[in-house]
Amino acid sequence: MSDSARLHLLLFAYYYPPENTSGAARPARLTRYLPEANIHCHVIAHGHPPPDQARPDTTYVLPGHGRPLPETLCRFTQRYLLRINERLDWVPAALAAAHDHARSHPVDAIFSTSPPLAPHLAALAFHRHSGLPWIADFRDPLAGNATRVHRLFNYDPALERRIFRHASLCLANTDGLADQWRQRHPAHASKIHLLWNGFDPAVAPPSPQPRPPGPKIILHAGSLYANRRPENFLHALAALAQSGDVKPADWQAVLLGPTAPDTFIHSQSERAQLETAGLLHVDSRLASREEAAQAQADADILLLLDIPERDNSIQVPAKLFDYARTGQPIIAWTPDGSPARRLLEQAGPDVLCLSPLTPTAEAAARLAAFLRRPLTRRPLNPAFAEAFDGRRQALTLASAIRALKRI
Repeated sequence: MSDSARLHLLLFAYYYPPENTSGAARPARLTRYLPEANIHCHVIAHGHPPPDQARPDTTYVLPGHGRPLPETLCRFTQRYLLRINERLDWVPAALAAAHDHARSHPVDAIFSTSPPLAPHLAALAFHRHSGLPWIADFRDPLAGNATRVHRLFNYDPALERRIFRHASLCLANTDGLADQWRQRHPAHASKIHLLWNGFDPAVAPPSPQPRPPGPKIILHAGSLYANRRPENFLHALAALAQSGDVKPADWQAVLLGPTAPDTFIHSQSERAQLETAGLLHVDSRLASREEAAQAQADADILLLLDIPERDNSIQVPAKLFDYARTGQPIIAWTPDGSPARRLLEQAGPDVLCLSPLTPTAEAAARLAAFLRRPLTRRPLNPAFAEAFDGRRQALTLASAIRALKRI
């Protein structure tokens, strides 16, 4: 443990273990490793888990436990004025829990992570009341995010400016987002820090288990929502099925994870064709993290889907780091020059990257050639493993937090 003076960080995270979502993993890694730098974390999280699943040093709160008037206003605004579920009804309860904690425990700095926006709104209010330094962490962009479609007006640019004005640090999870911020907020460039997503080195990926005889598996593990849809992959796979280049005895694609009502809006016929042929299985369950990790280890090829509608992207799907650690070959639909493509090409595993704008015939031909290659697990590139080690990232963040307090 660090010999530096102990600091106390109050962390707002709507998603936090035992919540089974990818958004819970980043704050969980930070709270695991920041104590090594003598930064103690207390988390304000959503939920009411059973006692045997609750995390220590965590206050779980549900809507309905804040001041009545703010809760009524938040519920009304969320229900009638907003199209995006910002989880506004959680903000008053989270803020009340933060004030309760601060009355009997020291707090030196505030941290919040989004999406949803509720943690940032609670942290902003607590910061304005307390004057404590605030670190605002963005796991997705706010302004300019094509997946954020508004009902009445686009409040994202104004809210982003307000966050940058008040926060002491703003954390981007990709270099592309950090670059955009520097262009939009030049006066606050010194506040912008890059904290990539990564992996928890304390959690080793499982070993592959023996499988009964059957087709080789191409797996996408995780939710399909908003603009993350599988039409490019399904169009190419359907073309190979029609030409006879892939057969159900040899291959099956598995989509494991929740889907949205419009997930297959541009690939309904291809989905029906592939499911009928036995080349596609859609399992829309929310699998546990353990089940999803085992499925990734057991698959023959892993499928990564970036934004399919545009040939630009500044985000990196969080599952990329889990995929890379398996050593399995990876097929990715991601734009040329995207952060995801750059990281995949550095990671170590065998990779096929296709642009969303690649014509179906060309994508199908390249996919067929990749499927004919020997399937080989490759070790993680040591430089990649070091750069995206969650412990190392947390300790780097700890230095930035201490710089704010000058301790």
